[in-house]
Amino acid sequence: MTKRRTNAATVFVAGVAVAWMVSRWPAAVGPTSPLEPYLGPGELLTFELSLWSQAVGTATLKLTAGEFEGRAVLRAVAHTRSIPALARLYPVDDHVESFIDPEIGAPLKYVKTINEGTKYKVDWIEIDQNGHRAVHKRTKRYTDKNDGKQKLWTYTRGEHDVPERVQDPLSAYYHLRKIELAVGDVVEIPVTADRRSCTMIIRVVGREKLHLPRLGAIDALVIEPEMDYKGLFGSGSDTGKNGKPIGESEKAQMWIDAQTHALLKIVAPVKIGGKLTGILVKVENTERPSPGQSDHNRGGR
Repeated sequence: MTKRRTNAATVFVAGVAVAWMVSRWPAAVGPTSPLEPYLGPGELLTFELSLWSQAVGTATLKLTAGEFEGRAVLRAVAHTRSIPALARLYPVDDHVESFIDPEIGAPLKYVKTINEGTKYKVDWIEIDQNGHRAVHKRTKRYTDKNDGKQKLWTYTRGEHDVPERVQDPLSAYYHLRKIELAVGDVVEIPVTADRRSCTMIIRVVGREKLHLPRLGAIDALVIEPEMDYKGLFGSGSDTGKNGKPIGESEKAQMWIDAQTHALLKIVAPVKIGGKLTGILVKVENTERPSPGQSDHNRGGR
């Protein structure tokens, strides 16, 4: 990972990956964030999603302690669902998880399940951090022509070498939590995605007080993510399908807590047009109450 300074006025970025589902890496942070008491293993962040100012779904980010192949890990889970009214037309029940080795701060496995109406597939990446190798696999659902039944087909899509402590699209944003950030910074994070090694670039373009409807005013950094791989909302490159540069109005922005770097808000273009907005509406910890709160009211402000 490298870091350099840049002029925010020259920033040209586009797209955002499953990254908008960032929550806090359990590392030491400043004491001034109102979110800090809730964060760490057991944290659960809930977002409301809207498109064209209409509610379309909810998303949650959860971080728990777990085990993967006999090793203690941190399990990051991002879950996105459409609201019941929209689900009748286009049901969405997508699930992304990353199994992160806390000793090296890098993932061992990444799983993305897309379950949207008739569309179903599971992509996963098995990462050998010691051997610096990643294997990409996929499971798809298909209809057998012989008996007409729905079946699953699993196959290896490819494998490639990866740099040391490579991240996946979800763990990269947990990794970001451990990095000191200031306006003008550019952070480059190596990522494995789309069957190759890529680079996620995070540009810190501003700082402001963000007023959240249910959580109040929070000191936030404004960041713009850039990546050269396909993310949750399509390509993150600086050009569209027609090869033309993506305009300012088509770029994604994220607001993160200035102290903990937990995600507060995201505004990102989507393939169908318009911009998807995700706003943090609830913070809680399922494993421990916050100071001065009972089990019944933790997470509310």
